[in-house]
Amino acid sequence: MRGEERLNTIDAPPPRRRGLLRRYLDRRHRYIVERRLPKFSERPIDWSTNLIHTLLYRIGFAHIGKLAVIAAYFVLTQTLTGQHTTIFRSPVTLPDVKGVWDHLLTRDAAHGGLVEVLSQHAWKPVRHLIRAGYEGIFGILLFRQIGYNVLKARAKDSGEPSAVDRFFIRFMPFVANRHQGHQITPLQYSALPLVVTIASIPGVAIGYGIVYALHHLAHATWLSPQLHAHPSFAAKFYASDYDAVIVGIFAGLTKLVSYVIDPVLHSNTVYFARRRVAKGRKGAWWHPPAYRLLVDDLERHPDAQEHAQAALDQRSGASTALLVGGWIVIFSLAAYGYYIIQYIA
Repeated sequence: MRGEERLNTIDAPPPRRRGLLRRYLDRRHRYIVERRLPKFSERPIDWSTNLIHTLLYRIGFAHIGKLAVIAAYFVLTQTLTGQHTTIFRSPVTLPDVKGVWDHLLTRDAAHGGLVEVLSQHAWKPVRHLIRAGYEGIFGILLFRQIGYNVLKARAKDSGEPSAVDRFFIRFMPFVANRHQGHQITPLQYSALPLVVTIASIPGVAIGYGIVYALHHLAHATWLSPQLHAHPSFAAKFYASDYDAVIVGIFAGLTKLVSYVIDPVLHSNTVYFARRRVAKGRKGAWWHPPAYRLLVDDLERHPDAQEHAQAALDQRSGASTALLVGGWIVIFSLAAYGYYIIQYIA
């Protein structure tokens, strides 16, 4: 993004060192100078270590996303059932959100249905598929966030906005764009769930088409004997929730979702890296490799702390509050989601 200015670095050669640990530090300094992580052909051990390190973080954050969606779904659709309560000594009847959601697209309008499309029996699995689909989408977004490589993304940046970029910047200011020339706005953070949902629709449609075709092809050909021989495997193979999660993951990896989410992933990663540099800290060994590389790259500037703090001061206070508050909400929902699975569901 143009709003995330590139800091200059000092490309001084590392001092000559002896010993295994010192040679490792020399290699790390070389990759910091070149602003990239090592390739497999260069350092297979370092590349493999970075891959395992990143995957551990990504798998963990993907599960956090899944648990957060479970909790959000439960809170938004299953907790308000028309209860009678008192607020400021005044009797209040809460809305029956659960009743409306459970009959939303059914012909049972008397119990809260809004649009007569499906039977109650058909709507029940559909609403559970919606939750499972969001689990896949949100899980893969957190999977991508924790391992996002800012320096690699900058190296691939073409530099000039395309006609599509200009259209989004002009007519859809609520959609973040890497060429917008400023930080992510509070409006863009607030609209992100809706934007991701709309951007995921084509991927969900294509994903379900692919899954249906694979089911039909596999069942009609080579997989049929295995399915009959292993009923438990067959049950999982035809489980709709598994399909929905896979389709959600597929939708979260599509080009359209990447287009609207990558600027946000970029800005989030840079913010936390600058915050660490502003406190005078370097990248730690336990950090995800791409994040650690970014922190080390920013820290090499002659006035790294001052530059990082100046960049942080330019951010909107509301944007920072939404970013930090959003992560607090995500982790809180994930903890509650775990509680729901263990003690409620």
